[in-house]
Amino acid sequence: MEVIGCTPIQLEKSHGDEMRQLVSVLPDIVKQGTTNIEYNLERFEKLVMLYSEEPQLMDPILRHLVDTLISFVDWPTSSPFMLSDLSVAALRRLRTITRTRGYKIMIRMLPHEVSHMENILLCLEHYACVPSSSNGNSRDKDAQVIFMLTVWLLIICKNPFCLSRFDTSASQNRTKPVAQRIIDSMTTIQEQWIPLGEMSIVSTLLAQILTRNKDNSDVLRPRINQAIEVLKVFDSETDGGKILITHLRLLISLFKWGKRDEMQPYALNILEQTYGRLLNVVCVNIEVRNLVAKLLQRIALMLLKPRLASWRYKCGYRSLEDTLKCRSEAETSKSAKGTEDSYDEKLDDEAGEVPYEQIESIIGELLSKINARDNVVRWTAAKGIARISSRLPRELAAQVVASILESSFNDSYNGGTWHGGCLALAELCRRGCLLPDQVPEVLKVLSKALLFEQYSLGFSVGASVRDAACYICWAFARAYEARILKQHVQTLAGDLVCVALFDREVNIRRAASAAFQENVGRNDSFPHGIQVLTIIDYIDVALIKNCYLELSVLVAKYAEYRIPLLSHLCHRKSQHWDEAVRELASDALQRLVKFDVKYSMETVLPELCRRLSDDDPSTKHGTLFAISALLMGMHESANLSVDTIPSLDSLLLVVPQSVVHLKNHRVKGFPLISKALCRFIQGLCTINVLLTDLQLKQFHDILDGVVSDKNKRLHPYAASAFSALMKYYDSDRFEILVDRVLKKYFPKIEQSCEDELERISSIAPLAHIPKEFLSNNVSINNTEGIGPSQSLGEVIISLLLKVIYDESTPKWVFARVAAMETISDMVSKYDSQLLNWESLIDSCIHLSDDYTITVNGNIGRFSRRAAVLAMCKILPLAHSANQINQEKLDLCLAKVAQRCCEAIDDLRSTGCLAMTTLLDTNLPIRDRELLEAIFKLPETPRESSGSRTCSRIKMGEDDEMFSEVDWRHSSGFLRLAKLLDSAVYKRCALEGFVLSAGSVDGWTSQSAFSAIVQHLKPVKRNLKAMDTFISDLLYVYKQMCARKADATCMLTLFRMLLDDRMFVAYEADPDSSVLFTELCQEVIKLALGRGKPKIKSLAISVLGCLLQFNQRTQFHRKCISVVLSMLESPYVVLREAAAEQLFEALNGLLDETVYEPISHQRALEIVSQTQWRNTAEPEVISKAKTELTTLLLLDL
Repeated sequence: MEVIGCTPIQLEKSHGDEMRQLVSVLPDIVKQGTTNIEYNLERFEKLVMLYSEEPQLMDPILRHLVDTLISFVDWPTSSPFMLSDLSVAALRRLRTITRTRGYKIMIRMLPHEVSHMENILLCLEHYACVPSSSNGNSRDKDAQVIFMLTVWLLIICKNPFCLSRFDTSASQNRTKPVAQRIIDSMTTIQEQWIPLGEMSIVSTLLAQILTRNKDNSDVLRPRINQAIEVLKVFDSETDGGKILITHLRLLISLFKWGKRDEMQPYALNILEQTYGRLLNVVCVNIEVRNLVAKLLQRIALMLLKPRLASWRYKCGYRSLEDTLKCRSEAETSKSAKGTEDSYDEKLDDEAGEVPYEQIESIIGELLSKINARDNVVRWTAAKGIARISSRLPRELAAQVVASILESSFNDSYNGGTWHGGCLALAELCRRGCLLPDQVPEVLKVLSKALLFEQYSLGFSVGASVRDAACYICWAFARAYEARILKQHVQTLAGDLVCVALFDREVNIRRAASAAFQENVGRNDSFPHGIQVLTIIDYIDVALIKNCYLELSVLVAKYAEYRIPLLSHLCHRKSQHWDEAVRELASDALQRLVKFDVKYSMETVLPELCRRLSDDDPSTKHGTLFAISALLMGMHESANLSVDTIPSLDSLLLVVPQSVVHLKNHRVKGFPLISKALCRFIQGLCTINVLLTDLQLKQFHDILDGVVSDKNKRLHPYAASAFSALMKYYDSDRFEILVDRVLKKYFPKIEQSCEDELERISSIAPLAHIPKEFLSNNVSINNTEGIGPSQSLGEVIISLLLKVIYDESTPKWVFARVAAMETISDMVSKYDSQLLNWESLIDSCIHLSDDYTITVNGNIGRFSRRAAVLAMCKILPLAHSANQINQEKLDLCLAKVAQRCCEAIDDLRSTGCLAMTTLLDTNLPIRDRELLEAIFKLPETPRESSGSRTCSRIKMGEDDEMFSEVDWRHSSGFLRLAKLLDSAVYKRCALEGFVLSAGSVDGWTSQSAFSAIVQHLKPVKRNLKAMDTFISDLLYVYKQMCARKADATCMLTLFRMLLDDRMFVAYEADPDSSVLFTELCQEVIKLALGRGKPKIKSLAISVLGCLLQFNQRTQFHRKCISVVLSMLESPYVVLREAAAEQLFEALNGLLDETVYEPISHQRALEIVSQTQWRNTAEPEVISKAKTELTTLLLLDL
């Protein structure tokens, strides 16, 4: 089973079973060697790492895995104390689990018995002496073993006993006590192994041993003095390596685990002697800067009083149930709380003096570090500030908060400064150090932080700030009672919903969703909290398009969120730096306008109009999109009257003012302005703004210019605008439209100019001519004068059919595609009685056989795809008009079936979906039952894992689930193989299979071949059935020859079928089958004729396979004579291919009596010993070929 890289929501049973199995077979794997051990470990790591983001999901099997692995650990009994391979393998897997689940959880499951101490210590002493400079896998293995042994020793040393008790037992032969041995081992490991990452646990164990006794001054003083000396000589510009990190980690652990009375003097000593080094450290090593920040906060905590400050806001309980109970009991406990607080303050006063001067210096340094350029340093500093503030007097803590608000949230500051400030506020809030009277000031900053964005060179640096702001919102819910936030709930809820729906980054949307959920759960005053929470759920906000277009509409149903949503889209997202976000914002705005038309008209629209004067292309792009969306939304919801729109005249002036940007393609923002103008024109036309003829012409010229641009991404915007603009050509302006079509579009379509894009741009607008105009008659001027009057639709379709059949431009595939798409769009709105359906259907059939190849590859696939999609529209309409016969319908469906078997995934999927669409109509489709069995996928109930419905059915003996998505995959070929059973569609389907089997894509080729084999295997010994198949194969080959297609696909398939012995019915007597002989004769023509060496080489390989047929037949004599003739080919590759096939044929003879033994042996010698690559001596090759001909042909 393959590991799928997705975030799990529960422990998969298959994963758990496999992990148990990988662990249980470990003893057997170890016996098989290193390769199998590493493969087992790699697989185990892949499975475990799947749960790295949610490691608690592994808890159900964690105990079983740990116990099983521990049972494999066998302690050595004599020196050297090196663990066995099985023990090492078990410890490495324990390390993998520990790395994922965390050592604090793992130590609970490891054996705590002190009997293991001596064994672990002996092994650690051995591995600690192994040089860390050794290369290869052995060094990594040793590091993993040391880590796991250290974790195990850590939990054993936590037992409350004196280590000196073990000095006289197992270690009686040793001169050092156990405690000293542990210290020496940990010290050696720190010196020998780089103290980064997981090896930091060594410092934890060492600190706990050094501070274990009642009086530790004898061991602590030299250690700390040594660290001080290292800090004194630390060079902030060049140092920052192993030694410094080792001592910093040890100092941090000592101040964390040591006793306050014992460690406080050392803290003051470190500050006095290394004051400048610690407070002004500037090092290129991030780890050093982070460790210095941790050390500073640990020193400060050691100097401060051990009790938390009594003034802190009591943040309630972790449990929601307890929090709710607390609300009812809060009033009755106020008096008791006051008495307790006063008692706590008295205790604080009696706790001794605090060196606030040093504390102030440390806080100042940490405040500067929350503005550091590295996230990890900012986070450490923020936690340190919060921990220190929770022990400071109220006045000093208030100054810390004020300093953060003042120094971190200026609009001119960078994202790192904002991020650090937000982290600090969140940590302070979590620890109750933000009092309720400070909440309004924080909320002012929070509103800006939630929307913080700094655009720089194509990307934004504000995501981390917004994430930290969501963290503050989450902390608010945990820290304060509902009554504290009640007056701010409306603003906070609106901001969170806007971020959860409209932020560009999925992580920020999810963070806002989580913060909203936490607030709703702890604050019942959030407006419609539960209902909105179910809409902006953590999972549902993953897709940004869904958030903008679907979820925002659901949220806007609640009145409290309408104005925040509209305002956010107008002020923030309509001028966002990302073009895609601006366009999504306009789409969302169009859908939300209906909920508050008045606010949109009176507030949003004037604000957008004020931004029209901005020259920045991005701002103008977003503004024009937003105005257009606003106008269309108001028109749809309230049937907007043009007279009620404010500043309509100024809006109409925007178009001529912006046209200047379209005259030079090199002007900055040309694509943006082009898109924006198209969308703006679409909006104005949708609300039926009155346009003069001049304005109409100007609008139309703009759209013509955009649709003719080489940037194809602009074309869809022009197409959408054309649909709205064409409505203005009413009966009074019909002649203007006709004049433009006949004098501007038609000449460019008819002329075979050098630019294909010019023809495409002239075809595109024709698809958007209104239905009522197509039936109007027009007169066309030609060389003989004015021609007969015809309908406009008839004239356009006739011209487009000429484009499809135009042989003067064979490479203009996209022009043909545009013509076909325009025809298919027009027939649905044109009078069916006026159409020549036969010519339309013939054009689809003609285009479906377009295999044009250029330097850009097989671009004919676009024509074939357009033809299939056109058939979906044209065939039902032609049938309803009784204008299609059964033979033509069968041919069209056969062409669709051929596309279903294509090698190109997208085309195959399009063909299958098209066939499904046609089966839903009332067309008289032959073999309908067979086609429905293949293509119709019954819907099943909605799956619980997602909100999307997927059509699936059970298919095949293994009940494999098949869905519409699988049409794009190679697995769909086996399902499509049933098309070869249809007498109507089998030849076209076979042609698709042949092309797929010869594809350069290995998966596609093998899957198509497997489908053909599946069809042939039951009948491969049936001569009649095989003759039918070969007849179809010959038909396909002749069709391919007619369009001058490459024969590679046919030869590849033929060779694969021969290798698989699908022609076993002809092996005994190939001369008896006229069809098989004819097919082989085509191969001989390819081998002997003029063509590419690749094709001739393939033909030779096919003939080599045919040499295995009955050697006493005329068929064999013809094949071997061709192979022999190729030995004298001027191409080296062909000579070698012929010699190779000949050698294999002679070696694989089933009938050894065909040739005389001497002749057979001599022929093998000639073939194997002749240098067929030798071009300098052609007479040698000629002589060898002549002798082989004498030996092999005269004996037959």
